[in-house]
Order: sequence, then structure tokens, then C-alpha cells
Amino acid sequence: MPADYRLHTSSNLLPATRDLAVAVGDALEATGRSVEHLLDMLPSPSPGVIDLVVAPGERYLKEPGSPAHVRAAAWSVSLGTALPGDPTFEVEARFAAYGSAALGIHRCGVWALRRRQVDAHRLVFGYHPAWDGWQGVAAAPRTLDLTFLGSLTEHRDRWLSQAGWALADLRCDLRLFDGSTMFDGSGRIDGARPGRGSVSIEGSVSIEGSELEGTARPVTTGASHFVAGEDRRQLLRSSRSLLGVPRFARGPLDWVATVEAVSNGCVVLTSAEDDVAPLIPGRHLLQAGDEILPARALVLLGDEDRRAEIADSAYRLLRNELTLVDSVGRAARWLEHRLGRRPLPPFSTPRALRDSCDPAQTDPQPSPAASTPAPRSPLDQAHALIKRLALSEMEDGRRIEAVQALLRFGDAHHADVYQTPAWDNATPEVSVLVSVFNYGKVVREAIDSVVASEGVDVEIILVDDHSGDDSVAVIRQALVELPDVAIRLVASAANRGVSTARNLAFAHARAARMLVLDADNSLYPRAIRLLADAMDRSGAALTYGIIERFGSRGGLLSCLPWDVARLCADNYIDVMGLWRRSAWELAGGFDPEMDRAGGFEDWDLLLRFADLGLDATLVTEVVGRYRVEGSSHLSMINLDTESLRALLRSRYPRLPWPVHP
Repeated sequence: MPADYRLHTSSNLLPATRDLAVAVGDALEATGRSVEHLLDMLPSPSPGVIDLVVAPGERYLKEPGSPAHVRAAAWSVSLGTALPGDPTFEVEARFAAYGSAALGIHRCGVWALRRRQVDAHRLVFGYHPAWDGWQGVAAAPRTLDLTFLGSLTEHRDRWLSQAGWALADLRCDLRLFDGSTMFDGSGRIDGARPGRGSVSIEGSVSIEGSELEGTARPVTTGASHFVAGEDRRQLLRSSRSLLGVPRFARGPLDWVATVEAVSNGCVVLTSAEDDVAPLIPGRHLLQAGDEILPARALVLLGDEDRRAEIADSAYRLLRNELTLVDSVGRAARWLEHRLGRRPLPPFSTPRALRDSCDPAQTDPQPSPAASTPAPRSPLDQAHALIKRLALSEMEDGRRIEAVQALLRFGDAHHADVYQTPAWDNATPEVSVLVSVFNYGKVVREAIDSVVASEGVDVEIILVDDHSGDDSVAVIRQALVELPDVAIRLVASAANRGVSTARNLAFAHARAARMLVLDADNSLYPRAIRLLADAMDRSGAALTYGIIERFGSRGGLLSCLPWDVARLCADNYIDVMGLWRRSAWELAGGFDPEMDRAGGFEDWDLLLRFADLGLDATLVTEVVGRYRVEGSSHLSMINLDTESLRALLRSRYPRLPWPVHP
């Protein structure tokens, strides 16, 4: 006789995991079993009832430990959703080891449990009618070429940046959230200027020395940028493909995401090497190695008939041969057989299991003395002194150049102005502001990328901050070769710093919107139009898009949504964005005092926007490229960041600054 089930979920679970729990419950009921859904309740023994705890790793990772939690593990069966290598998997494995049996969504997870002597069975996720909003019938046109929905891990960060050239040609919606915790809009991700990226737990992106620990908040279905349930499925129905890059290199296929995509007519593009069967690459999905997947994706998405054929084949296989009801029925019969011949174990509290959920063992609470910053080490003090001396020398050099300009031109702020014939009659929608200092080798690349912009009238204002190389000559040659483009060069006779250079470019701008571009970076052709359209829709003071890093280091910048608490912890947004003129004027532009203090001028302006209550919007597409090379300027900034952070805190005390660890 089928058993009754109590399906346990928690408000800590990701929305997608809660969707999975509802689907499993529906499938159990469809097999003739009764199901009671319980939220945030601990399992307890009851004759004839099986307590199934969904995703215990997500539920118990951050919760206080107690004997009641350990007892719950002994009296229940876990339904694991995590992958080996994920910190939540370790929690799931320890809870599963103390229970009588376990179920797992992923084959590699079940194998890992069996190697730990856990009696585990795989629940193969399959077609669920409630997730099918497509019904295999072509309806409204799909407005997106590609969608990505998932956490940002080290592998995905690297893959997406290397595929930026292909993604920039597609209509994308790349929804990323932090991969080191289960949070939206907060967590650990390398910032644009202040931090240097590192790897924290098992491939999740983090920042060395960041203060992001205090900014984490649980993902909620109402959170901006995060979609779940029917909203998520509607997004999939509007997309031609779902990008399925595994969390880790050579990782398995995400079966839950795959089922959801296929059920809504979305072709899965993946580099996963494991757990693909019974889907056949080339017939039911596109599978290719990391390096060639972007090119293969472009080819497939350029052939709608072929894409539609794969989508239809995968849908029919799933619906006809791999249903969730059948899979859940098999898993339930296995589970009832196992539990029917094995009594509940007597309760005790193994040390290993108690430690796995006890915050006193896994997440020590700071002592009261830890609420204030620790004293600076002698090395840190030496770095701070070196930085002060270097800044002082830099300021002396600027004063000398100002005196020389005054003697030569009668004005310490003298600048020569050159422009193309097209400048006078131009009526630009967007002014592109480019500050230049010793970028003669790469500035033409930046100019050409702006000229290639599609669907928008632009003007380009370049301010050379008294470069010592051939930057001015390169730019003047561009003016000769591009007479039909509205370009103005302002060549300063003395160096005044990047903030003043950008503000000077703004003073020459005529459009209602400005895009700030460093001379060593570049834009993709659709970037400005995408940012301008997003500003029209949202009314935001600033719009920014995802940026790929290239050069000595890859990865993504500006890939997470606007979040003031996250911004206070570290600057994760690069200056490459579209700024509304009225908001710029209200904020006062870049502050030259930050240059003299040693950097963080970009972060300062963003914090000022936040302090004024101005909003920003993320465009979830790849819009530009950020060059990463060795820089003495950045090295000097990183010599002493604590004093700069303290300065920013004192400037904007009303903002939600993180508490010192």
C-alpha cells in the first residue's frame, strides 16, 4: 500500500527549489499517494508517513543547530539538489548519512552519496504538465535569442567573458546572482576598481578583503532581476535557447533547468559532459566543448528551422518517455521498499553531524571586540606611507606642469581644441566622454568602437590629460580620417587627473545623456542603443551593462543589479555606463579630491548617486570590453585601500555600510 508523505520545505530555499518541491508533491499525488506540504517545520516520526525534506543543504546551511535538527535528519529522507563540490552538498550528505535512505536529483550526487555508504536512489527529473506553457505549438515570436539563469561561479564567470564576442551579437537576457551564497543582488563578486578577484568556496567568485559579508539577503521571488515560477517559464517561452553552462568545469547537466526549458520550447545549449542521457546531443540539445560552444550556438541560432526541430524533438521525448510522475513513482516504490524493511534508527547525536549544523562549530560569532577594525599592521602602515609619498610627488608634478602652462599660454588650465567638420551641425542623442592619458596604442580602438555604434547618433569628446606619448597625434589622425563623425579633442597643457578630465569632457558635451568610456576599453555596436532604451523604459539616472574583461585576466564586470548595500561593500559597477545629464549635474560629477586622495573616484560618484536616492538599472546583455593590464596607478591604489574606504564612509554616513568583521 502506498505510503503517505509529508513534504518539508523552508523559507530559506531558492524559489526554483520551492518550484521543484511543488512539482514533486504534485507527482506523488498523481501516483495515488497523499501529500501534506509543510513549511519551516521539523520532521517527527509518525507511523505510515514518510517525511521527505527537500534540499536540506539549502535549509540547514545557515540555520542554528540543535538536537532537534539532528533528530529531524534521523527521522526523515532527504531529497538532495546540490552537486558535489558545493558547500550545501556536504550538509546534504551528512544529513543523508544519518537517515535511512536518500534521494538525489543529480546522478553524480547519488554516486557521491553511495561512496559514503548512503543508501541513495536517483529521482530523474522529468516532464511536469504544470511547467508546460508551450504545449508544442508555435505561438508568439520569441524575442530573445539566448537566456541564462543561474549563479555566478568561477567557471561561468570565465566562460561568459570568453564568449562575450558571440553573446554581444545575440539578443540576450543574462540573469546572474551570487554563486558563493544563495543571495540576489549581494554577495561576492569582483568590483570594477577597488578589489582583486579571488576564489572562495569551491569556485565561487569573491573579493579579497571585501566587506560583502554583511550585505547578504535571501533570494525572494519578488526580488528585482530574479525570476521564478511562472515568470521564469514565461521568460523561457520568449527565448529561443537556454545557455546551460555547468557550475564547474566538466560538470553535469542541470536536469531541472533543462526540463523547464524544453517544456517551454527552448533549446538547451550546454558544455556539460555528464548526465545528458537520454537526451541525444544534436537531436535533443546542442552540446559542445567550452571553447567551441559559442560558435556552435551562433550557427544554430542562425538556422531557425533547425533550432525549432531540436526543440520539438526534445519536447516530444520528454513528454512521451520521461515524465515526472513515472520517475517519482519509481523513486517512491524504491523508498517504501527500503523503509518497509528497515526500522527507524534510535536517536543519538553524532559529533560530525552535530558540527555540520552547529554555527558554533562552522560559523563562529564575532566577539564584541571584533566590531571595530583591527589595528593596522606595520606592513600596512608602510604601504600607506609609500602611497602618501607617491601621491605627494604626483601632485608636485601637476603643479609644475600648471606653472609651465601658465608661463607658456597665460593660463594654467590651457587646452587646445580640435574637431571634425561634422561637429558644429551635429545633434547627438548621446555624448561619449573619453579621458586619455598615455593610451596612444589603444585609443583608436576605443574611437572605432564608438563609431561602429548602431541605431544612435553620437558625438565623441576626448580629453587628453597631457599624455607623454603620441596619444594626441593618434587622435588628431582619427579626426582627419573620420570627418563625418562628430568628434572633439581637448588637449590639456597640464595634467589634472582623471576626474577633472572627465568633468572637462562633460563640459563640452551637448547631449542629454553621457557614456563614460576609458580610452583602453571598447564598446560593442549595440551597446549605446541598449543602454539608452533601458534608460527610456526605467527612467533611471544610470544604466549599465555586462562587461567582459580581456587581456591578462578574464571574467565579468557590472553583471549584477543595482544594490546599495552591495555597493557600500565594494564597487562592482564599472564607470562604463550611460549617465543622465540632469543626474550628473545634481551629483556634481567626479570629485578631483578623490584623485588627490589616491583613487576610487568612480566608486565615490556611484555612492553619491545612491546617497541622493538616484537609481540605476542593469542591462542583462554584454555591452563592452574592459582591458586588464599591469598598471602602476592601480597598484598604487591597492597599496592602501583602508584609508579610502574610511573616507567614503565619512562622506556618506547615511548609506548602509557593512559592519566590520
